[in-house]
Amino acid sequence: MMKGYWKKEAATQELKDEDGFMRTGDIVYFNENGDTFICDRIKELIKVNAKQVAPAELESVILEHDDVADVCVFGVDDKDSGERPVACVVSKQGKRDLETMKAIMRHINQKLARYKHIKEIEFVGEILRTGTGKILRRTMKKAFLDAKKSRL
Repeated sequence: MMKGYWKKEAATQELKDEDGFMRTGDIVYFNENGDTFICDRIKELIKVNAKQVAPAELESVILEHDDVADVCVFGVDDKDSGERPVACVVSKQGKRDLETMKAIMRHINQKLARYKHIKEIEFVGEILRTGTGKILRRTMKKAFLDAKKSRL
């Protein structure tokens, strides 16, 4: 765990609660052995009908599909549910056809609760990442929304 930001005392103090704990925004769980796992970020949660959906959970299920090489999931505004999950998918062997999309959707629908179902899949050439391998989720979302707007 961390004590704070390097040489940024003001930023560190903003993250501390009344008990002195750092509120980093990470979603963490501990297993039965006491091991710590950081699994997602609170600000990246997708809010579907007041239920929270972790993009990492959906990504792990989508990656199980044989036709998926990489994936990024994020939420987009939805007038009915608040937000809806969308997936940008890099397909293996460049498959970008309707049948592949339907097969991925069926896979998701069989494994996840209805409110976690992906409502839209966009095939992309790559998932953008930082130098340390973290998904650039906001960048991917902006590219998705820009592409969608240009098709209108």
